[in-house]
Amino acid sequence: MKILIQLLVQNNEKWISHLHSMITALGTDIEFTTWIYENDSTDNTVKELNKNRNFWNLHIKSYGNKFNHMFRTQRIAHHRNQFKKFLSTKYDKFQEFDYVIVMDSEIFFNKTTLEKMIETMTTTPDVHMVCPHGLVMQSLPCHFHYDTWATLTTDNQRCGQFTNILECTHQGAKHDRHCHCVGGEPPLVKAASPRLAEFNSFFGGFALLRPRAYAESWWGADDDSQCDTWKFCEGVRKHGKVVMDREAKVIWTEWF
Repeated sequence: MKILIQLLVQNNEKWISHLHSMITALGTDIEFTTWIYENDSTDNTVKELNKNRNFWNLHIKSYGNKFNHMFRTQRIAHHRNQFKKFLSTKYDKFQEFDYVIVMDSEIFFNKTTLEKMIETMTTTPDVHMVCPHGLVMQSLPCHFHYDTWATLTTDNQRCGQFTNILECTHQGAKHDRHCHCVGGEPPLVKAASPRLAEFNSFFGGFALLRPRAYAESWWGADDDSQCDTWKFCEGVRKHGKVVMDREAKVIWTEWF
């Protein structure tokens, strides 16, 4: 099995060594090709990336303030799309890969995460993008899903900061301030629901895609009230379903 991993980084010097360790820990049963796009970091991100130059492929760009006129999601969409256009010159429609991983920086995952997502893909052929349950490190053991902005329900309902995607079953006192256990909105997906939950848009900082769905989907936002992931998932859904696998978990943090 061959998997392409692609991600964008900027000012992530403290996380880069963790990324290397996480990919290494996945083992050698799967052949991974990792591409990292870096632009305009002002810390030691490039220096950290170059420490393992033979381990991954780098696409480093220096734009300065060229795209500062764009709003944030439009700027992110631009960089994601430019990176994919560059990768498209290396791989013809990404056909040589079985799957493509799109991930954010500052995400922590493990082999079990990926195994669960591959299992979903192999057993559910109408799924073309599977995403994990994204937890917040500082809020654990609370199970609040952090990436609510990227989420659109199957009736295209937008989700806010206090939307609870999945029911938290933690019985202790510590909870994320957005969790339904301490005042957030009732959960969209109950704990007793099936393992997979379908959405019009989802992310959680980590996604496994079938190559054609990845190749033919593009990020975008018409204004700063929109998440760039919405348009990407709109493209994916022309091929099949976008789902969250509740048994696959990743952790997001800005603190190390």
